[in-house]
Amino acid sequence: MSKVKISGNASGTGVFTIAAPNSNTDRTFNLPDEAGTVLTSASSISQQAQSGVPCFHAYVPSDSSFSGGWNLMPNSTERFDIGSNFNTGTYRFVAPVDGYYHLMSLAGGTGSILRIISTVRVNDTPYGFGGQIDFPSTGASEEVNMPSSNIIYMNAGDYAESWCFFVGSGSYQSQQYNWFAGYLVREV
Repeated sequence: MSKVKISGNASGTGVFTIAAPNSNTDRTFNLPDEAGTVLTSASSISQQAQSGVPCFHAYVPSDSSFSGGWNLMPNSTERFDIGSNFNTGTYRFVAPVDGYYHLMSLAGGTGSILRIISTVRVNDTPYGFGGQIDFPSTGASEEVNMPSSNIIYMNAGDYAESWCFFVGSGSYQSQQYNWFAGYLVREV
């Protein structure tokens, strides 16, 4: 038979009380067979849920021009970066652990755009294209946005970037129109 041992801290002066609620029902409290911290209603559950889960959201901070062809999206400003795995200088997310990551991007602009394609690249390899829009020979004169979203397996140290292909010329629009985000779905 296992034993239950309650040990006090020799330097502490607080009193911890285990109190039963007003109930007419027998209850059993099963302790897990592992070490760790028990979460209570007074614990910051959202903080506990976020600790150790890498996630980020970065965006293009202001309108800037782009050229035709493939463009690395200049997502140089972070909304958040839990785990500090996104680099605002290289516009890269670096996976801290092996696992499956949900990576999303939105790329777009205004100008004389004939075609736009959006993708996420891991270690410079495209992982699916979010889509492609082709316009008549006159080009699009209004804003155009193209999303990309994939669940991708990454090894620790692999990097991901948001890329967009333009035929034509114009400018990126900032913040809500050009961003890159992701989070760890499952560590492997």
